[in-house]
Amino acid sequence: MMENGPIGCVYGTETDPTSAYEFNFWAEKGAPIGIGTIVKVLSPDEDITVYGTVVEAHAYNDAPNALSDYLGSQRNPAARATTKRPEIRTFRAAVLRREPEEPIGAVPIGQVYFADAEAVQTALHCDTMALPIPVGVYGDVANPCPVLADVYHLLGTESAHLNVTGTSGLAAKTSYILFLLTSIFQKLPQAQSAEDASVAAVIFNVKGSDLLFLDQPAERLEEVDKQIYAACGLEPKPFEKVEYRAPYLNEDRTDVASKRTHDALSEPKGFCFGPEQVLQHIEVLINKDDVDAKADAILARLQKALKGGASSLGDLTDLLEQWLDEAEQQGGSTVHGHHTATIRKVYNRLVNLPGRFGGLIADRGAGDPPLPEKFENGAVYVIDVAELDADQQEFVFAAVISDLRKRMEEGADAFGVRRLIVVVDELNKFAPSSGSETYTVRALRDIAARGRYQGLILFGAQQFRSRVDPQIIGNCANSAYGHILMEELASPIYSAYSKAVRERLANCHQGEVMFRHPHFSQPVFLRFPRPPVLKGEDGLSKFPPKRLDLEARLIALCDRHGVSPKETVDAMNQFLPEDQEARDKAINAVITKIASHVKRKEAFDKSTLRRFLREEGEEPARDSYADAPLPKDPEDPFAEKTRR
Repeated sequence: MMENGPIGCVYGTETDPTSAYEFNFWAEKGAPIGIGTIVKVLSPDEDITVYGTVVEAHAYNDAPNALSDYLGSQRNPAARATTKRPEIRTFRAAVLRREPEEPIGAVPIGQVYFADAEAVQTALHCDTMALPIPVGVYGDVANPCPVLADVYHLLGTESAHLNVTGTSGLAAKTSYILFLLTSIFQKLPQAQSAEDASVAAVIFNVKGSDLLFLDQPAERLEEVDKQIYAACGLEPKPFEKVEYRAPYLNEDRTDVASKRTHDALSEPKGFCFGPEQVLQHIEVLINKDDVDAKADAILARLQKALKGGASSLGDLTDLLEQWLDEAEQQGGSTVHGHHTATIRKVYNRLVNLPGRFGGLIADRGAGDPPLPEKFENGAVYVIDVAELDADQQEFVFAAVISDLRKRMEEGADAFGVRRLIVVVDELNKFAPSSGSETYTVRALRDIAARGRYQGLILFGAQQFRSRVDPQIIGNCANSAYGHILMEELASPIYSAYSKAVRERLANCHQGEVMFRHPHFSQPVFLRFPRPPVLKGEDGLSKFPPKRLDLEARLIALCDRHGVSPKETVDAMNQFLPEDQEARDKAINAVITKIASHVKRKEAFDKSTLRRFLREEGEEPARDSYADAPLPKDPEDPFAEKTRR
């Protein structure tokens, strides 16, 4: 990157004048200027320097219209024109900074230069940052210049939070967040006070395996990636302290639902939830229509029972059974002020939860929380929920976010570190702009609004920024935009950017983002390297997960309860699919059902086993009257196939 001589001049005409925040300039035909290029303007008559970033580009010649140009080329694109028309390249730039800052007047007519590394730092106000950290690089591949952001505006307390948006698989959102975490964890220890330097991160691994090997070094870092790390003053090395948490596979709490199970790796610590979390997030666990006012009153009584000595979900269902027995003995339809039909409905929902949610919910005894009591400085905590279905993921997410919010209310000391970064992907799912206002949405809003004061920082990501709760987006002081689909760019929230900027976002390559920061007057396009950790697909190849012999476990479990191994094997072969992954999933669900069935002291025999295997091995049954097929009317060729 070089400044050298001028490459063009600012122009201002009566119809196209310069302003205080935008200016136009022409440049040499061969000047390598594009959208996002940072330039510097020097006035020969005034002691004023202006820095700007290019947001629009045009080129034209002296032909008054297309017909003149067509005739001038002899109506033949291959023919040589009799007269070579002069051509000009013009650009519009948005002001990044001016020196002196006052008075704020129109950009002067002056010479335009490429911004060198020092000019880039000046344009982005890096000299005013209390604690700058690299967030990427600007410039060509041969001469990368680090782009810095102020920690106190990224992680609080001045402002905080980051939102990353872009097309799934093309924007590399997770890769960029991992690079930022690398920068934060390596640079923050340089803070003046030890308290400011303490930081930890909680990351949800929602899909795939890219976050399962953060403690393993990358195998495929190219030379250009190493150059970017060197320019940023960072070491391309994995995170030093990484702890993995994954839900238990079933109620015996021996195995976890995760693909990080190779013997050479530290196995994730298992977790499950107890009755307090179940009642708090009951609307996530069961059909929301079931939680009416009557059922809500019973749930409130159960929460009081927890404070009165009940310690497990089983204790709560036992209490409901006791109420039903009392009503039966009294011969009435109400007991303790509640109708028996409502009590039975709540009982049925609660008693079936351990079977539906596997090892995620503790039927007997307290749960094992997914988060530690205190977070360790410099540690990354990965909560692996990739093996769970959508409902199970939503429950884990709601429980963890509510726990963090509760600690936030207690003050920063509750975390054990000054700053805790929580990384949440799929905000379109967990905090959509349309839909019901769930506890999770309210918690995320609260974190975005007040978390910076208490040290709880949100790093969120999604495909469609326009479809995320506006209060959460509005409180994120920092934003990164990767490759974005044109349909998304048509949303009004992108109207602040020029047409050329939007078109560049639609054509961003992996490793490129447009970054917005409170210190930047305009967003800046920058590049970032691949994460310094092992990719998910490479990790699974190098550290293949152990295959659990679930069939042997089911055979042994059934044998203990009176069903012979031969009967179990015959039933599995009859009802379960041949696909191994689907077969294992069904067997694990059956194991969970058997454990729950036995704990309720219900009879278990060969017919019960066959029923469980049939339920898990066949296609899911329709769960609502709305899905039931209508009787066919031979005289109505347009009859609906369902009641919807």
